[in-house]
Amino acid sequence: MNLLSMVRGQRSARTGSGALAALFQGIALFIGLLLSATGQARIVGLETFALNDERALEVEVGELPVLENRDNPDSRRIKLGFFRVKSARDDSSVPTFILPGGPGGSYTERLEEPGRGRDATVELIDLYRQRGDVVLVDLRGVSRSTPNAVCEGAPNKWRLINEKSDFMDVLAAGALACRKKLLDEGFDIRGYNVLEAAADVIEIADSLGYEQIRLHGTSFGSHWSMTVMRYHSDRVARAVISGVESYDHTYDDPEGLRAAASMISVMASTAWQEAGREGDPLTHIDALLKRSLEDPELAHGLEPYLVSTLALGGQDFGLTSRARMPGWPDAAADLVDGSVWLEKTFVRFLGARFAVPSGWDAAAVGLFDCSSGLSEERRARLNAHADPLFTPAALEFYDTICPAWDVPPLSKEFRAGAIVDVPVLFVHGDIDFATPLSNAEENMSLYPQGHLVVVGNGSHGAFLESLRMDSQMESLVLDWIDGKAPSRDYVQLPPIEFESFD
Repeated sequence: MNLLSMVRGQRSARTGSGALAALFQGIALFIGLLLSATGQARIVGLETFALNDERALEVEVGELPVLENRDNPDSRRIKLGFFRVKSARDDSSVPTFILPGGPGGSYTERLEEPGRGRDATVELIDLYRQRGDVVLVDLRGVSRSTPNAVCEGAPNKWRLINEKSDFMDVLAAGALACRKKLLDEGFDIRGYNVLEAAADVIEIADSLGYEQIRLHGTSFGSHWSMTVMRYHSDRVARAVISGVESYDHTYDDPEGLRAAASMISVMASTAWQEAGREGDPLTHIDALLKRSLEDPELAHGLEPYLVSTLALGGQDFGLTSRARMPGWPDAAADLVDGSVWLEKTFVRFLGARFAVPSGWDAAAVGLFDCSSGLSEERRARLNAHADPLFTPAALEFYDTICPAWDVPPLSKEFRAGAIVDVPVLFVHGDIDFATPLSNAEENMSLYPQGHLVVVGNGSHGAFLESLRMDSQMESLVLDWIDGKAPSRDYVQLPPIEFESFD
């Protein structure tokens, strides 16, 4: 059906006074489709979210068609999804674009679901809309950006996992299956990398009429934001970056992970010792892993991969978030004592079903992280500082899935970095176990107008943690946006209160 037929269909569906309204609807539809066909952003609707404090947050829902692969002028068009929240004041000439982490995270999705994710997203919106519009952008292939790039997990979801090689086989099979699925669906996977995503941000800004923008990004969102700043520096007025993941930081540094885990473990030693144990949890986990590497029977029958898997994360605890850390000493004690039969059974019988990634976040990791990759220099450094507990997490996951995805890697020049002359406020926790503090410290030489604020006892969520726990942090960020130098370079948060256990 052509556009004129659609308008006529709208008109003939009603009579009397409704005919005029139907005509306007048809014209609006015509204009919307015309803009879509010519690659212009359009607002497709309004959504209102009822917040916990009885406020109503009104959001404009937008979309923008872009080329899937800008290196191919004949490439199909895909749609980028975004939300826009209008400024709390009249001046909205410089908006803040908030770019999600992951890759595969989505602030638009978080805003739609009541809970901690929505609350955190609203906190960011409330902060930045004091200085302009706020735009939440979905990564291409994710959430409201369509078509969605979605994985279905491993082909053999019920395979028994008896040792690490079994798990790696399942990971690789899942990556291969997802790659094939996307290719069969018509995806040009060469278009799914952070350079294309950076160009997406600028196209959205152009279509919405913004000459300059500000950026906020955490974790992969920082990787994305720094790429926007590097290749489109004339368009970025200022930025706030946390959980730094620079151009060559996709593979985590085991030294940095060890440093963060050691600080957390020292804080947890009080709860550990109050339970009648000596030292701290990490020391005992290291000893357990050493015994397992010698002979699993000396470590309650635990394979080394099980020790590292169960030591550092889980359903109810984990080291990446202050909110989840309090239960870690108790879980570590169970591991050291060998009281993890349920967890072992779960990994063996259901590990392939639940631990192998699925959904659009899994596809985004395979596409965007693998294309960013790592330099040979960084690989040599990581191998030179091999750590039996942390090095596998840093290397083996990507070394398993990336050959299966076989996406074109970005250039050596991309990972080498470049001087970026944009004012950037870096906020990074000193116990960040997802993107270690060393990432931010290594990165500062590239940003002559950069300023690093270290958050003591701050985890991967150090930016929001500091906003919630330090009464001066909001004014520090707003002053930065207004062009003022930060008043301090260190913020101290209270120590973590670990749960008592027997």
